[in-house]
Amino acid sequence: MSAIGIDFGNANCVVARAQRGGIDVIANEVSNRQTPALVSFCGGNERYAGEAAANRHLQNLAYTITEVKRVLGRSLAEDELREMEVPRALYHIVPEMPQGGEDADSAADYRVQRAAVEVHYSAEQLGTHALETWHLPPSERQKALQKLKSAAKHRERSDVHVLPTESVAAILLHRLADTVAVAAASEGSTAARDVVLAVPFWYTDAQRAGLLDAGVIGGVRVLRIIHEHLAAALSYGLYRANEFPESDQPPVNALIVDVGQSQTTVTCVSFWRTRLQVLAVGYDRCLGGRDFDEALFRHFEKEFAERYKLNVQTNPKAVGRLRAQCERAKKMLSANAQAPLNIDCFMNDVDVSGMIDRATFEQLVAPLVERISAVATAVMQRVGGASSIQYLELLGGGSRMPLVQSALERATGRSARRTMNAEESIARGCALQAAMIAPGFKVRDYEAVDVLPFSVCITKVEATVPKETTVFAAGSAFPGLRRVTYTYTGQPFQVHLYYGVDDPGDTPPSGRLPEGCVRDLALVEIGTVPGKREGCGKVHVKVRMDANGMVSVVGAQLVEEIVEVNVADANTTGNGDSALPPMDTEASSPSAAPPTPTAPDSTNAEASAAPGAAGPSTRVPTAPSSPAAKPRLSRTELPFRQLRGTRLQPYAVEALTQVEAQMQAADRYRAERAEALNALETYVYDMRSRIGEYGAWAEYATDAVRTAFLQALDDTEEWIYSSDGGESASKSQLAERLLTLQRKYGNAIATRVLEADLRHESVRQFQEAVAALRAECASGDERRAHITAAERQQVLEQVAQAEAWLQQTLQTIETAGKHVDAPVRSSEIDRRLKELQRSAREVLDRPPPTNTEKGGSAKAKPDEATADTAADDAAAAAAPDAPPEDAMRDA
Repeated sequence: MSAIGIDFGNANCVVARAQRGGIDVIANEVSNRQTPALVSFCGGNERYAGEAAANRHLQNLAYTITEVKRVLGRSLAEDELREMEVPRALYHIVPEMPQGGEDADSAADYRVQRAAVEVHYSAEQLGTHALETWHLPPSERQKALQKLKSAAKHRERSDVHVLPTESVAAILLHRLADTVAVAAASEGSTAARDVVLAVPFWYTDAQRAGLLDAGVIGGVRVLRIIHEHLAAALSYGLYRANEFPESDQPPVNALIVDVGQSQTTVTCVSFWRTRLQVLAVGYDRCLGGRDFDEALFRHFEKEFAERYKLNVQTNPKAVGRLRAQCERAKKMLSANAQAPLNIDCFMNDVDVSGMIDRATFEQLVAPLVERISAVATAVMQRVGGASSIQYLELLGGGSRMPLVQSALERATGRSARRTMNAEESIARGCALQAAMIAPGFKVRDYEAVDVLPFSVCITKVEATVPKETTVFAAGSAFPGLRRVTYTYTGQPFQVHLYYGVDDPGDTPPSGRLPEGCVRDLALVEIGTVPGKREGCGKVHVKVRMDANGMVSVVGAQLVEEIVEVNVADANTTGNGDSALPPMDTEASSPSAAPPTPTAPDSTNAEASAAPGAAGPSTRVPTAPSSPAAKPRLSRTELPFRQLRGTRLQPYAVEALTQVEAQMQAADRYRAERAEALNALETYVYDMRSRIGEYGAWAEYATDAVRTAFLQALDDTEEWIYSSDGGESASKSQLAERLLTLQRKYGNAIATRVLEADLRHESVRQFQEAVAALRAECASGDERRAHITAAERQQVLEQVAQAEAWLQQTLQTIETAGKHVDAPVRSSEIDRRLKELQRSAREVLDRPPPTNTEKGGSAKAKPDEATADTAADDAAAAAAPDAPPEDAMRDA
């Protein structure tokens, strides 16, 4: 049993596995512990992920999806995406096809339109138009299919399609799951498909929803989504639990700085022996190792324009090659004073070269380093300054740069430590979280309290006096449940969930939602109960923030206050929802106090109930002599449905899952076809070298057969490299070609070669056995003294006959030649050897006679009373009173 954790990175992904022996990082098919986060669509039914995609990146820049983590779940309305990610991407980022339709169950505005990517993949390989109709509801899909089929008759079908980023992430997750499966198969264990994923702290509800949908599409069950800083804190704190104080003592505070490939996160965490608590998180979404690479890219771009008159931006392949070399130079500068840069045939058959020293590099990236220090300083100020920090831990590949380390030490006043693996700690923390969740693991009790990045608000749509209510404040703990109260109007109404406005004093500008970000989370319609009049009670809307950091409406109740005479019923509380006090009402004061943080898995909510917010109630008339009336709460569940959300429609997820399954089947077929083609090509080259004039197998076939076989091999090779042959032939055609060559020529020759090798070994064993039997018959071993000379001679004669048969057989085989099937097979030689050994062993292995047999006991069995002549003579000579032989004759 194992639990899987995945660090879903921007450039690379790391997979860790929790087993009973500890946490291990799983290597991929090329033994790398990091898998490139790339997906490449090469036309036809060819698509690749991970290492295979990295090998094809520069040859297929337009359709190799990189940095999907930055695009997943985001809208093109965001300034950050339009101004930074789209210009940087060498592939095409386009708007996603809108979901929904005309019917009420699939509203056209189900979710805000997201960014998608263009892929080059033949839909004919799937046998359907699934790539063009996945976003439509089933009721409209058939109509669209008919239109597409009719239009395809009049125009050439394009293999370029728009694919949502959820499907791209699903391909990566499936590739990582296959890596786990291969590792499990090599160990003879069962592969786990349940994983915990790590995401940046700044991921919105839409981005988290994209990962969950990607897991469903890719066939990976996402147990939980946790923040990267929490995974790193788990990896840091759980293994050092014995070094930290008890829960009733002051904690140890550590500042964990993660400088990744595209972002920087600074987290202050308090550690105790049995728990940890995140105090503050600061981040910069657009500051990471790639920005340092980009500074070098701009430097060399300008230098090459001056020295070689080359405009790098006009050639996407040159851009990709220069970025790769700049990353290499950056890594070299971490340990060297200078770093060279050389690229052959860079552009227009021009070779370019350059040199960068550490001082120049530090001058180029000085503004970036200041931004990292600013994030760390802001976090420290929120927790009480540098004096409250005991340790400074560095993570991420970008933290290896000496200038980053020294800048953080100056900003925090602490010496930087590297007690955790820079690239693997997050994946290990995810694996630990998976082990805590999985029922088959026993992990020490350890509590982890995380905080929310953004505030979540709710408001009633089209209310007379619209009022915004904060249900979850930024920085509060989660998961949790809140309840918002509205007056029952007898008519359906809608509530709108969205991210609140950022507080300028809470975080630095880099830590807020990006400009143009879609703050919309959900639009939910609350229904009514027939027969209930307006103002009869209150509507309690329950809003949940789950462990994945996603918010949703999970229920709505109509709560009525009824006054009854029966005192015993006064304490009735309905279905138990009284644990959730009202959070807000339309009659309450405009300024509602924000909720206080709650511990994980808490279901209580703090609230400020305004006087008179209970609303009117229905009273039952009572007699004057009756006891004092007491209220009873009647609760009725109200229907609700989500009109707009951040996740894909269920029918869209199902359609994309089917598309992914078909693509996976095409991947398997392509791999099997490649194996068949490789087997055929290998057979052609191998047999040609073996049966050629000087080949090792040339003498095992006649000249006519060899000539015909060689001609067939040449024809097959020509067919393989023809346009209508190996390039377009199916797997069955390739297998049939190979089978024809083997049946017609190859198998007979291979059988003769194999028979010759087996016969050589059989002859060797036969000759060794014959020599051993001769030596055994000639030996004077006392253990075989009871074997007579006649019997030994009989064995020797059998040996001689067998040897003569072998010599005659070998002569017959040699006379026939190697180019024909041998008249006697090696199995016949082995059979004759076994018969000879069985016959000889019956004589040579016979045990000596017992004392009873020597005395001639009358009770001996007939076959046991037989003794050789020498034994009888010896017994007669040993008898003291035995008369002479002549006396016995005379008598």
